[in-house]
Amino acid sequence: MFKLVLNSAITLIAIFAISFSGLTQTTYYFDPTNSNDPLEDGSMLHPFDSYEDIDWEDYGVYLLKRNTTMTLNSMITLEADYVVFGAYGTGDRPVVYSTTTQHVFKAWQKWDVVFQDLEIDAPNAVSGINFLGNLTRNATVQNCKIHGMEWGVRGINGWSGMTILNCEIFNTENDGIYAEVDSIEIAHCNIYNVNLAWFENQNQSYSSGDCIQLNGACDNFYVHHNILDHSSTGNKFCFIAGGDPNSSGIFEYNTCIGDSALVFACLYIQPSLSDIHIRYNTLSSAQTGIYCNAMGASIYYNVIEKCDVGVNMVNYSSAVNTIYNNVFYNNHLGYASNFSATELKNNIFYNEGTNDRAFGYPYSNIITTDYNVIYPEHVDFIEYSYATYNTLADYQSASGNAANSLSVNPMFIDAANGNFHLQANSPCIGAGIGVGLTQDFSGADVQPASVDCGIYQFSGQTVQTTNILPTWDYVNSINSHTINIPPTANLLVVGDSIEDGDYIGVFYEDAGDFLCCGYSQWNAAGCTITAYGYDGVNPGLQPAEELKLRVWKVASGVEYAGCANYETSYPDTCLYNLNGQSCIQMLLAKEITNHSLVFNQGWNLFSSYINPINANMESVFANHASNVEIVKEEGGDIYWPQFNVNQIGDIQPGKGYMVRVSDTMVVDLLGVQLVPEEIQLTLVHNYGYIGFPYPAPAPILSTLDAVITDVELIKDENGLICWLDYNINEIGVFNPGEGYQIKMKNTVLFTYPSEL
Repeated sequence: MFKLVLNSAITLIAIFAISFSGLTQTTYYFDPTNSNDPLEDGSMLHPFDSYEDIDWEDYGVYLLKRNTTMTLNSMITLEADYVVFGAYGTGDRPVVYSTTTQHVFKAWQKWDVVFQDLEIDAPNAVSGINFLGNLTRNATVQNCKIHGMEWGVRGINGWSGMTILNCEIFNTENDGIYAEVDSIEIAHCNIYNVNLAWFENQNQSYSSGDCIQLNGACDNFYVHHNILDHSSTGNKFCFIAGGDPNSSGIFEYNTCIGDSALVFACLYIQPSLSDIHIRYNTLSSAQTGIYCNAMGASIYYNVIEKCDVGVNMVNYSSAVNTIYNNVFYNNHLGYASNFSATELKNNIFYNEGTNDRAFGYPYSNIITTDYNVIYPEHVDFIEYSYATYNTLADYQSASGNAANSLSVNPMFIDAANGNFHLQANSPCIGAGIGVGLTQDFSGADVQPASVDCGIYQFSGQTVQTTNILPTWDYVNSINSHTINIPPTANLLVVGDSIEDGDYIGVFYEDAGDFLCCGYSQWNAAGCTITAYGYDGVNPGLQPAEELKLRVWKVASGVEYAGCANYETSYPDTCLYNLNGQSCIQMLLAKEITNHSLVFNQGWNLFSSYINPINANMESVFANHASNVEIVKEEGGDIYWPQFNVNQIGDIQPGKGYMVRVSDTMVVDLLGVQLVPEEIQLTLVHNYGYIGFPYPAPAPILSTLDAVITDVELIKDENGLICWLDYNINEIGVFNPGEGYQIKMKNTVLFTYPSEL
């Protein structure tokens, strides 16, 4: 099972439209179906029908109409700087189909060129987009689908500043991406079916393609959150990086898939690199997981599985390579080295094959191995100093290494299906040592005083091993809205990446209840959800109703509420539209919790520590409308159900409200728990209302410490007061679910504290 993990410290790079503020831009429109328009002038009403009609201008924006195909017979050479190629209208990306035997697009010595929202198909071309010239700067390719040519995207001749985001690149004869560029970022891309020349001639001098090749000047590269799949052909690598002497780079949160019989390595790191970090990746099924010739490498929190050799260190530098907290699973040889100074700590070596070895190296004076878990013992399972050992104890005695290592079953939850979390009684818990790392594979904090071996810190919670299917049910109607969730989307459930096999559903509100209107199962290839709408007979979403998302974790059978960011290049985003199309870039799901609010007959002040899934006052009190006389907020707006008046709208986090009810009642709010320190209120001069967004009581002075000198008086619903100037406190503490009247000496901006 392959998955992408997003570290909470990494900010998702959204798909954006480039603009050059303060500068004059001219936008030209292109529609290939407009070939018979005698007035074509590049305006939206009279668009050009071909890129060959372009008037090149610096800061020009050239937009191709969606759901169209432009056919080109020759290369388009850019003749201006600060240029944007993009799309307009609604529907699928426009297709640029080229029969050229050169490059589809060529940008030589150009600055700040952007390609976005295009599909490029060119079966005879050298490349789809070619940036070249040592004066080139700041090239961007984003949200594009590129396929059919020899190279997908190229950046050559040694320049600086290239960004490739959220692209799908496939069916290339050679590399998906080839670059000789400093400060390059490649992120959220899906690159597969590369090196198709291998089917023509398997000699590597002929078929030498990689998913990504960084060569020459590639200092300070950042490659993250990609799927690099080289499993369909042979030769070479998912990723190769070289560069000028002392170059550096980061390779993280990627999934690399090879073919252990045909693909040499998932990662090939050349000797010119002196500082490379390889972390939080899943590397699978190649002859070598990581073939590293760098002068200094830090390799940590990776899964390296089903390779002939997991990591092969082949450099001769005096710099010490560090290999920490990885899981080496079912490799024929986990770690190999000849003369590379290396520390191996907190790793788990797990090999089921009776001929497999955990690691092998010749000299103890350059290798330190300790605090590792190595399992199971069998004949020749460790090689050291040109001899082999059948037990960990024999190896410890011969090498003087690994005094604190263990040979025990690590007790993974379900290693065969890619779940390397530890069971509650795993001997790996606390068996490691602090090595300066602060976050594990899922982004969870690592405490130096208690470090687990492997990629996950044990959370203290057991994980169900039997999948539990969702209890959702829905009715197909003749109306629907399609939601695409590509494999590059970042889907987080309480900070952890969604797992293959989990479900994502769309819901709508009906009289206070939440009903499913469609769902799909997530896997590494992404998924598509058909959300059904009301068609006059069958129930479903109403026009312009919000698409409410839920995630179902099959391992635990727990449902989570989701909040999504949508790709703006699609016709629709978060609202239902008949035959609509949306695309999710990022989904954050949190635990659904319940907060029961008790209202006594008469006047009550209330607030909540959750953000209701449906926060509208009418929905909150839907089952009690006949009992609610009136709700007020501090500005004078009201909710008056008897007369269908709702001036308040939604409950706002952190705010307090006053309500009068005719009889005692309990209202259950369903939603996600608030993060108080993210809530900011303006406390106005004189009287107003304030809420208490915490699940446990807290002292008034601690809660309001940041503005305490501006507070004059606080009252609760029973008339008790806290009068700070006179040291009177009849209320005692703030309580969950309660609201309070507050009198301020001044108007101040207040942020709730993070800890009480």
